[in-house]
Amino acid sequence: MHIVFLNISKDIKFFYLAIKQIRQMEKQHIYSKIINQYLHENKLKKPVCKAPFISMSIGMTGFVSPCCYTQSFFAESDIISKYPDHSLMEIWRGKGFKKFRKNLNRSWFPEECQICESDLANGNFKSAKMRMYEGYKKHKKYPVMLEMAIDNTCNLECVMCNSQLSSKIASHKGVKYDNGFNHEQFKAELQPIIPHLQECIFSGGESFLSKTYRDIWRDIIRVNPDCRISVNTNGTVLNDEIKALMEAGIFFLNVSIDSVNKTTYEQIRKGASFEQVMENLSYFLDYSKRKNTILSMPVCPLTLNYKELPDIVEFCNSRGIFLEFVHVFNALNVNLQYAKKEVLEEAYGICSDAQFVVRDQASEHNVNMLKALSEKIRFWIREKEFRESFLSEITLDGNSFIKAMQDFETKIKNYLYATYDRNEAETRYIKWKQKKDDLFKQLPDYLHAAIFYRPMFEIKTSVWYQYVSTMPLDELKVLIQSFGERVISDVGSSENYN
Repeated sequence: MHIVFLNISKDIKFFYLAIKQIRQMEKQHIYSKIINQYLHENKLKKPVCKAPFISMSIGMTGFVSPCCYTQSFFAESDIISKYPDHSLMEIWRGKGFKKFRKNLNRSWFPEECQICESDLANGNFKSAKMRMYEGYKKHKKYPVMLEMAIDNTCNLECVMCNSQLSSKIASHKGVKYDNGFNHEQFKAELQPIIPHLQECIFSGGESFLSKTYRDIWRDIIRVNPDCRISVNTNGTVLNDEIKALMEAGIFFLNVSIDSVNKTTYEQIRKGASFEQVMENLSYFLDYSKRKNTILSMPVCPLTLNYKELPDIVEFCNSRGIFLEFVHVFNALNVNLQYAKKEVLEEAYGICSDAQFVVRDQASEHNVNMLKALSEKIRFWIREKEFRESFLSEITLDGNSFIKAMQDFETKIKNYLYATYDRNEAETRYIKWKQKKDDLFKQLPDYLHAAIFYRPMFEIKTSVWYQYVSTMPLDELKVLIQSFGERVISDVGSSENYN
């Protein structure tokens, strides 16, 4: 769901920066109006997003940025730093965060913020992720919110997940990820930050299976007992140790349940028992009521569950659960965003026609979330129409692609020879090239167009080598195709300002 390492590199601007520059003034004028409307409707003050002023998000591969959406899409961009190459506080005080702050102070979205930018452009004010960063008091020296997804220990093989975020999937595919973290050092670096935290968010993996997370929770409870501990969980794990920690701290639970139908649920959350999760959910609901905390249900909009989304809303409404539709990264085969146009049109009809009785704050919120999703689906339909038109007009140049591929291979070889001794480098290169060749044989022809392969081949050499070497081939294929879809979406966004 979050295994995205590619970035829109500088060279992508070579292809459509001209379009953006021509419309830059108009776009800025339009966004000024939209941002002012967003701030007015929500009774907020600038900057439009507070994330880089209060929050750090640490991803599975060590990339650190203001929120999980930015570090997931654009790891290795010029403003995203990596841990443990740099300490947490070096990153917090570094040029990357400074650049985010400068841009957002000017109400200008960096390339890394395209998800929220798209939400605002399409009027999805209520579901934009940047809303979650409101209401926090900024500290002069430290972040007051941390998001971390640094442990992939998991007991499920969800259809929208991958081997980097699930140790169970990784085990079945014969791969193992090492993010280079020394967890004791990481926990030590957290110590001066913990006293200033107002919230700390944990995801994975399955958070309740992580020893590292449990140790951090104990530190938070001991040092800063008023800190809100937000845990993303699949709801399958509940034991005496977890219960004791929850009773000692202030836990806000986000229980991921993508269907309230047993068959659909177990089809999506492979390895889970629907009955066990429902039983655990009852405990979580009781805890939230006793502790006066909020229980949320993150739901992935998928081709497997879109017909049931109104049922999920009603399920949450009847229990006082706050529903959130989360952005699905990659997973092209099940991600509703990349479904066929007729499926999207059906999903839009189902969501937009649904009627509910608003009983309380939770049900009002949930109805608004479904309305916001409906608008997103309508935008995805427009994207689908643009995609078909765009791909029909692009020019493929086989000779240029072959030349670019050869240059790309030379860069990889040079990197390996500079990093390893001659024999080791040659062995690694042969293995890497074979897997790369197998990958590109399976990719669609349109990725041979310059607008795709130029920026793709300009991604940092060490990143290309690392991921082609370690990721399963099926996940690499999805990853590269997702990159292509982002390029199409970016060009489509530029066209919208025509």
